[in-house]
Amino acid sequence: MNQRPVGLQEWYLRVNRTYLFKNYHRTVEAIHTHFVEVVGGLSLIASGKRKPGVVPEKYLPKALAWWFALCGKVGIRNVEDMIWAKFPYVCPYCLEKPHHDGKCKSVGRAAQLDWERLKAVGAKDRGLKPTTLGDWQKMFYEIYPKTERNRHENFSRLAEEIGELSEAVRTLAVTPVYFVAEATDAFAWLMGMINQYEFDNAHQNNKDLDAAGLGKWIQDALWAEYPGRCGECATSVCTCPPVLTSTLGRIAREIPRGILPTPEGPLLSLEEALDVFNFGDPEIRLGDERYVVDADLLQHLKAGADASKAALERLAGTEGLAVQAATAIGLMQEQLARQQITQEVVEAVRDRLDQLPGPAKQFVLSTLASAIPQAVALFFQRQ
Repeated sequence: MNQRPVGLQEWYLRVNRTYLFKNYHRTVEAIHTHFVEVVGGLSLIASGKRKPGVVPEKYLPKALAWWFALCGKVGIRNVEDMIWAKFPYVCPYCLEKPHHDGKCKSVGRAAQLDWERLKAVGAKDRGLKPTTLGDWQKMFYEIYPKTERNRHENFSRLAEEIGELSEAVRTLAVTPVYFVAEATDAFAWLMGMINQYEFDNAHQNNKDLDAAGLGKWIQDALWAEYPGRCGECATSVCTCPPVLTSTLGRIAREIPRGILPTPEGPLLSLEEALDVFNFGDPEIRLGDERYVVDADLLQHLKAGADASKAALERLAGTEGLAVQAATAIGLMQEQLARQQITQEVVEAVRDRLDQLPGPAKQFVLSTLASAIPQAVALFFQRQ
């Protein structure tokens, strides 16, 4: 049963199970690079800047998921124990809750942590150890309360911790324990960004932050992005290609072909890289309309292909034409399983379905209409 995780460790295991095969051949450095890429998107929350088609808060669950993936690649057994060792419901520097800024500054963050004392505090207050992801978020809110002036400070601190985590990744082979300490700090400030987002959101709506309700938003957001399956290929164990078609399409839009000169030498130009690695089309034409191939369109097309294939199997008396249509749809399903689609395959499916007798064609199209949005159903029919 695809039950929604509750505990932080449950989320950690669930995300890593989904992307185990995808990340198996990736290096720690490659996964860390993707984590840094996603964290960079959090700057939009700190600055309040908006980009067309970008929802800044979606970077929060994605950053958390890539933190899970990084820890999984390194081989962390239990992320809850790792975090509790450094944050046993107190700031590890001033050993207070809430954190005492003056005392921390007088001690200095460069000072060596008293790990033995942190261990003793953790053992004494073991009963306070959070059990759910939401409880961990609340713990960090109680240690580091948020105010209006914290927004830029949170992102600055997170950026600082990501820099130190990068050093830990670079020296992982020599000092693996350093990664444990820095990964924990990165998590703490990811929680800080989530808490700041909720604080700012409440403030903008002229409300006080409901501290008791902390944790619900991130649990819902994380489940929306990672509902026990890959959000791109919709399988419980990700089968996506190394570079998504949607990623290549975004790159192509940001740097159109022909804008930059093609350098001579052994390295691929942007245009050549797009041709080599993009086996699908970035756009599909339907008459005068052009549709960008993104994750949402691919998922809807997959649902449509599955529905139409099932409808064809129930037809009688049109076996030859139905088999031809099913074959074309099978090719579409193969491409969609790789997160790709081409104009050629779309046209083949439309042609084969259009050749079905009237009642059979109407039956398939009505089945499609109940399974996918009307705009996507146009991909399966001639006008």
